[in-house]
Amino acid sequence: MAMAVMAGSGVEAKLDPIDRFECPVCKEVYKNPYHISCGYNHTYCKECILPYQSRDNAQCPICVRSFDPHDITRAVDLEHEMRQTQLPCQWCGQPYKVYRLRSHIANCKHRDVSLPKFKPVAETSQMYPINLPNRSTFICPICHFENLDCSDLIKHCNEKHRHESGSFVCPVCASMPWGDPNYRSSDIVHHLNIRHRFEYDTYVDFNQDEDEMLKQALQASIEQA
Repeated sequence: MAMAVMAGSGVEAKLDPIDRFECPVCKEVYKNPYHISCGYNHTYCKECILPYQSRDNAQCPICVRSFDPHDITRAVDLEHEMRQTQLPCQWCGQPYKVYRLRSHIANCKHRDVSLPKFKPVAETSQMYPINLPNRSTFICPICHFENLDCSDLIKHCNEKHRHESGSFVCPVCASMPWGDPNYRSSDIVHHLNIRHRFEYDTYVDFNQDEDEMLKQALQASIEQA
């Protein structure tokens, strides 16, 4: 199992074995993984890297180095490892080959699909649905600083927690219809920078499924970059 040292503490934190099989963009188990020619052989789901390929100056989402959009290769080595490695579902505990985990987790009958309750920032006389999730402001998962919109949350974490390690629940993901309020990201600052550089509220229809929502948001945010 991978280990990480928490900054300034000398304490080793265990990382989830599934982390190495997660796409850095969608933070889900790889689906059709591809290596890109950024110099570091970074790997992404085919659909996740597609919007970056369409830019005039294609840049790797992680290292921001340019890569040839026509020079991407199927990650056969990783696909083989995903077919050989077996890990338990975080909900039911049943072991599955990694390449089957993504579809299983999405349909696991033990999955907690409850949503956070809406909490208004200020008092209002207007009626609001009691089950409406708050996708406008968030609480920092590290220091619990409140009332941060998505961009402010990213800025806050980059300024205050850039060198901190540890696993935390992403408040943005947890507010999504497909979000798992118990899933802990092993590198929350990196996750926020990669996954939430765009505002979901601006770009997507929340009635869509997760894959389509992320695809639409990535494409729209890149077009406006």
